[in-house]
Amino acid sequence: MTAFFVVNPHAGGGRGAARWRAVEAALPPSPARRVAACDDAAAARRALDEAAAARVPLLVAAAGDGGVNLALNAILDPATDAPRWDVVLGAVGLGSSNDFHKPRDPAHDLAGVPVALDVARAMKVDVGRADWVDAAGRSGTAYWLLNASFGATAQGNWRYNHPTGLLAWLKRHAGPDAAIGWATVEGIAAYAPVPATLALDEGAPFRTAIANLGVIKRIHFAGDMRYDTPVRPDDGLFDVNLAEDMSRWEFVRAVLQISRGRFLAIGSPKIKHWRAARVRVTPDLPVPMEYDGEVVQVREATFRVVPRAIALAGPGGGPAR
Repeated sequence: MTAFFVVNPHAGGGRGAARWRAVEAALPPSPARRVAACDDAAAARRALDEAAAARVPLLVAAAGDGGVNLALNAILDPATDAPRWDVVLGAVGLGSSNDFHKPRDPAHDLAGVPVALDVARAMKVDVGRADWVDAAGRSGTAYWLLNASFGATAQGNWRYNHPTGLLAWLKRHAGPDAAIGWATVEGIAAYAPVPATLALDEGAPFRTAIANLGVIKRIHFAGDMRYDTPVRPDDGLFDVNLAEDMSRWEFVRAVLQISRGRFLAIGSPKIKHWRAARVRVTPDLPVPMEYDGEVVQVREATFRVVPRAIALAGPGGGPAR
């Protein structure tokens, strides 16, 4: 089987190249394997276009979660919500967080790196679709596998992706861990709930103040954070997890609990959970919306589940080895 690897050597704060060399050395030689090392998103998109034109049966994002998202959006056609060709999506976790690969089983690693290359164990999973109007009034659409968010997580991702001052210096010189830590500090200092209108499925819209809203298909997000809600990858529903109208210190305490996988266990009336196939969010003012680490400033957004939209390779090396 032909496997096309789109590699981001800059993933993981620049550690992606070394991690990829170790994984590639652990893969036996194969004339059917193609590798495109991409220095930026434009090069990755060109490689993905090449993979689509060749209709490769296994497309592998050797990157962080953003690289997996880029590959996903190259595969799915917004006109039909279906893959543009018959393909399995795989991944090699070269990033800092690698939420796509969680929960991680080291027994499936190659050279200490999480991989999902096992086509024999491929599974069709749901995908989230986001449709939005941005701050300039332009419409946009994107797909995601893990989660989408408003509030603190989205604002933190926006701050990390658009750093200034000390955060910009840390991101350039101290690596992602230090930069993420400082972005968290900045986020807590600037924390304020987002006034918005929320609607679930066909229910009536209601007003809220979003401390953090997660619309999720996987429980893991933002590195060490994880929910304790019962979402499944192929049940046609999102888990919708809202932390509502919290003070700064209530929110800090909630973050500490969520880092331990204790969202519902917080037990506060400000913690709310629903299951829904469609979620519409209309903030009072344009604010960041995040999906799998990508961030855009939006006036409004609608999320809906696309059931069993894509086949994901199973964890481990599988036949791609």
